[in-house]
Amino acid sequence: MKLKIAILSLASSAYLAQALETEEIGLDEMAIQSVMSEIERGGGLHHWGAVHVSIPGVMEMTCSDLVASPDPDTRKVNRAIATTNVVISLTQVLSTNAPAIAPSGDGKSTGEKTMLYAHQAVFDGVNNTITLLGAEGGAQPKVVQGPFISMADRFVYNRATRRFDGISNVLTRIKLGTNQLGGLLGPKPKAVSQ
Repeated sequence: MKLKIAILSLASSAYLAQALETEEIGLDEMAIQSVMSEIERGGGLHHWGAVHVSIPGVMEMTCSDLVASPDPDTRKVNRAIATTNVVISLTQVLSTNAPAIAPSGDGKSTGEKTMLYAHQAVFDGVNNTITLLGAEGGAQPKVVQGPFISMADRFVYNRATRRFDGISNVLTRIKLGTNQLGGLLGPKPKAVSQ
């Protein structure tokens, strides 16, 4: 039984790697760990129980359930849905501080992270987007980028433009004094006596 699960996990890692187009961004490795996994009829993948997806230097994700569906013609995954306590950590590009799907131009990760929290994350390979949703009647999804903490009913992250759009009931909190905006609005520095 353990061998079967390991083989299925390896196969599903390859499918999800296609969904995230890892071959186009030159990544060496992606891993998916979970308690259970199966390949469904039609080639769909299902991982459940303490799911952890890792693309070193690019993205880490945890959730309770992950389902990926391939296009019947191309066999390339065009949709993946992560549900229940979804936490995604994206590495940022140093020069732009924009969330990245690949390491910075020099190939080195900056270590800066954008954290995403949601009940559900929908990866759409056709439109190249990630949509974050909250649970019905539950907490809103949240995006944390440096001093900015944003919540909305829904977020759509466009991977091509590296832009987050908050949709409906958007609230953004800014930690003052931690960036240029905070320098304008935050507390004044103490005067230095001579």
